[in-house]
Amino acid sequence: MACFSQVMSATFNAQIAEAVAILKAIQFSRDSGLFPCVLVSEAQVVVNWIVKGGHQDAECGMVLANIDTLRLEVGGLDVAFTPRKANQVAHILAK
Repeated sequence: MACFSQVMSATFNAQIAEAVAILKAIQFSRDSGLFPCVLVSEAQVVVNWIVKGGHQDAECGMVLANIDTLRLEVGGLDVAFTPRKANQVAHILAK
């Protein structure tokens, strides 16, 4: 996924940035036919919003609503939380 990295000219808080990254990953997976799959993130608040719902009042509610729509569209997508220490490969690739 490191080759999918991109620069975005915008000001986001961390939760919006994580939600946008998850949305982009789901779109990429859909377009590439990579389902079923498990999307893993260290953004526990965002993962909880996606898994448990109840995010309508969140600042990134529209992004999360798009994620919900895509999850229903593609099926076979699980979203899970992993602690930062367990996600070292992603951090190495991001550098």
